[in-house]
Amino acid sequence: MMRISLITLLLMLSFYQLDVYGCEERSVRDASYWNKMYKDPRLFLFPFEPIPLSSAVEPLRTLNEEGIRGIERGDYRQAGRDFSEAIKVSPGSAPLHHNLALVFFKKLDLTRAVESWKRASSLDPRNPRYLYHLAFALSSDGRAEEAITVYQNLLAMDKRPEIFNSLGQLFEFRGNVSEADKHFRQAVAIKPDYLPALNNLGRLYRKAGRLEKAERVFKELVRRDPDDVENYLNLGALYSDMGKKTRAIEYYRKALGLRPDYAEIHLLLSGIYRKMGRTKQADNEEILAHSISCELRPNLE
Repeated sequence: MMRISLITLLLMLSFYQLDVYGCEERSVRDASYWNKMYKDPRLFLFPFEPIPLSSAVEPLRTLNEEGIRGIERGDYRQAGRDFSEAIKVSPGSAPLHHNLALVFFKKLDLTRAVESWKRASSLDPRNPRYLYHLAFALSSDGRAEEAITVYQNLLAMDKRPEIFNSLGQLFEFRGNVSEADKHFRQAVAIKPDYLPALNNLGRLYRKAGRLEKAERVFKELVRRDPDDVENYLNLGALYSDMGKKTRAIEYYRKALGLRPDYAEIHLLLSGIYRKMGRTKQADNEEILAHSISCELRPNLE
């Protein structure tokens, strides 16, 4: 990475009118963008939320409600105690075992989360929700083979694209590219606008060196979701892989049109310009990246 003199950096910051306050302001805006994105629905087939027992008798209903409130305020220890006490009252309640599994999952105690979801599923074997959460917990714990088996059992009762997509991700994790490809394509066949599977297909093709196929998928993603900056970044990176530097610059610029405060795009542009021998433009992009992001800015003290 080039060295920027203190004088040069200060001059550039003055020119762009981005003093330290401006840097902080943009960083706050950037953080706000990502916070909003991660609060959006995560496209899980079943949400990771506790189940109320509105028709249950006392004290079961009260214990369950207290447990749910404990989850909401992040007091997982108390929530776990409440659900455990409720299970003593009603050991055959699948929703209670699900709620307790959620507590373990949020505490990253995946082994006990798996045990609780297994219990919920055994008590209500035709409920796909418990199998889905069980498979997700197993895959989160790195137990890919077990997770694949559970997802495949789930497909026997529920053939929705989210399940095929999850199986594709697990097969890819195991290195089985053909099975991953098949399951991602099955997800898209069921729901052509299911963007997570399309994204996984494009990424899989790029990783496998099938760049023309990746290009078609990423262009389809741009067509279906033109406001997602990551789709333009994917195309920019792909064209960079293909040696099509001018096209890569074009799509990185389009990404900047959506997210002008995305400092990393300037660094990607800088790398391409440097490879093209356009040193001045590369330097300018690097300085812009530092001016936007406090985390990228050199230590001036």
